[in-house]
Amino acid sequence: MKATGVVRRIDDLGRIVIPKEIRRNFKINEGDSLEIFVDDGDIILKKYSLLDDMVEGAVVLVDSVSRIYDKNILITNKEKVIAAPKYFNRNFLGKELSNSIKEKIDSREESYSREGSFIIIDEATDFSFFLVPLLVNSDTLGSVILVDQNISEEDKNLARFISSILAG
Repeated sequence: MKATGVVRRIDDLGRIVIPKEIRRNFKINEGDSLEIFVDDGDIILKKYSLLDDMVEGAVVLVDSVSRIYDKNILITNKEKVIAAPKYFNRNFLGKELSNSIKEKIDSREESYSREGSFIIIDEATDFSFFLVPLLVNSDTLGSVILVDQNISEEDKNLARFISSILAG
């Protein structure tokens, strides 16, 4: 474990303040959840996302959709791509999202771009995309992004359906 040199007092309600620099380095924003672990007398805080528990299932889902429907679906949390089909560009997997995609997720509205400049990780490709925010209990966890040359209304409904499956 690496020491930060920061010492904080616990207030009468049991709260501590995590310094701004640490929150920025770990991309912890207001409203984010932290998971608490205990290990040999140490208390460990970890940024928590419901999607982290669903990554394996999301990978199986996007691979199945890719194989059955010949559609490319990416699943993201609010910061990076967490699932991509095997036969699509695996370079997306684990990559940080572009600011424009993060803004689209935060807007909590569906977004469609047919301009042919799909930018998800600050690299443009010749695809259109349809983004559906992933909402669970009114919290935005990430998104389902369908990527293809042409996107029909049926394709949009498929992305919406996948989002509803993941939202439970």
